[in-house]
Amino acid sequence: MLKLLPSFIFTLAVVFVVSFILGYQTEIAHLPAGWNGSLLISSVATIIAAIALVTFGLPLHLILIRLNKAKMSYYSLGGALPGFIIVFLFKPLDNDAFSTLLLQGAAFSISGAFTAVVFWFFSRKSNA
Repeated sequence: MLKLLPSFIFTLAVVFVVSFILGYQTEIAHLPAGWNGSLLISSVATIIAAIALVTFGLPLHLILIRLNKAKMSYYSLGGALPGFIIVFLFKPLDNDAFSTLLLQGAAFSISGAFTAVVFWFFSRKSNA
C-alpha cells in the first residue's frame, strides 16, 4: 500500500495545479477569482479528489490489479462513472433540469476520468 503513496500524492498535485489554473479564469460573485479565489477552488477540489481516491479509487485499483485488468481504459471508465452517480443521486449543484444535470455529470465524469488516468499513469510505474 505504501507503494501507492507517490501515485496518490502526484495525482492530488495534478488535481491542485489543473484546478488552480482553471479556477484562476473563473468568477466568484461576478468578480475575477484571482489568486485567493483560485487557491480556495483548488484546495476544495483537492480535498474532494482525496476523498474520492480513498473511498473509490484505491478499492477500484486493488480490484483491477487482482483481476489483471490494469489498463488505462478500465481506469478511465472507473473514474467517469462516479461523476454521473453523484450528480443524479445527490444533485450537489442544485435541483436543475435534466439537461443541466447531464452537462454537470459530463463535467464531473471528464474530470474523474482525467484524474483516474493520471493515477493509472503513476501507479503503473510503481507496480512495474
